[in-house]
Amino acid sequence: MEIEQLSACASDGQHFTTTIRTSTRRNNSPVLSKFTPMVYSMLAVDPTAAFDNFIVWVNRIMNQHSNGTATHSDVVLVAHNGMCHDHVILFRAMMMWGITPPLWRLSDSLPIFKLVVRPNPNQSSTLSQLAHEYVPWFVHVQHDALSDSNALRHVVMSAVPNWRLACYSFSSSFEYFSKSVGFNTYRVRPSLPFPDSP
Repeated sequence: MEIEQLSACASDGQHFTTTIRTSTRRNNSPVLSKFTPMVYSMLAVDPTAAFDNFIVWVNRIMNQHSNGTATHSDVVLVAHNGMCHDHVILFRAMMMWGITPPLWRLSDSLPIFKLVVRPNPNQSSTLSQLAHEYVPWFVHVQHDALSDSNALRHVVMSAVPNWRLACYSFSSSFEYFSKSVGFNTYRVRPSLPFPDSP
């Protein structure tokens, strides 16, 4: 699965968004699908450039918020159903393009809503439903990365009491996450300690 759009929002509202050139233009985003081929070819960037720019943006935000004292493990990247979908796709794509993933903490907002905010199993916790209920003033465009990230920021900050602590509590280190989803199988291992056979 290729990533066609990469967007993120910081807690202060600053955002990052880019369109990524894929091998075949699919455009699941209703916004991207409206681009003409010429506009798309001008906006879409190479995946490595997109991921590098994203990492630089996160580092810049991290340094602004901490006056330069934070480390990568102080960053908490939140996604809705991230542990099973978004984080897996993002970091697998980074590794496929030869980019070493930063050691950020990864958080999932879905269990925060399912277990803490809305423990009733009959209540839907999809991002679109949460945006409709908790931030009705925000016009959420489903499957558009920038709209999804803005909706998630608004929903988490509006509906989750002590949202910073909640996001941190429902996060894990990148090392733990990579082992739990099998990313550690992608790393290069030293050769076996057997002598060369004649």
